[in-house]
Amino acid sequence: MSRVPLWLLACLTLLGAAAPARAARPAPPPAAAPEPPHDHTIFFSSGGSWLGISIADITGERVRELKLKEETGAEVRAVMPGSPAEEAGILAGDRILELDRTHVNSSEEFSRLARKLKDGESVIVRISREGRSLYLTLRLPQASK
Repeated sequence: MSRVPLWLLACLTLLGAAAPARAARPAPPPAAAPEPPHDHTIFFSSGGSWLGISIADITGERVRELKLKEETGAEVRAVMPGSPAEEAGILAGDRILELDRTHVNSSEEFSRLARKLKDGESVIVRISREGRSLYLTLRLPQASK
């Protein structure tokens, strides 16, 4: 049986201890939270009219979260400070049910109806806030000349 010199064994042991550790596999990036479907920011600048709100569809999941009876309307996600929407009293969390006496089923339908509004026009918006139905007057700004 051959004997390994003690000094060689000590050197190999030290080299093994000094060797860099194997890099661990990087953890996979965390899954991104799914974005709410069909969010729309309504900021109209054509002709000077704009509303200043961000809206989203009322999905089945949101119906359960908000304890609603139906999957209809457009949920207000954010209101821009100083906007016509803020001046009308619209708040984040409101659900828009009607715009200018027309029932709103989705955020896309609200966007389509809002595009038809004219500069300087005042319209009635029916919203649902904390289970109560409210009517607010939305005044669009006059076009800049």
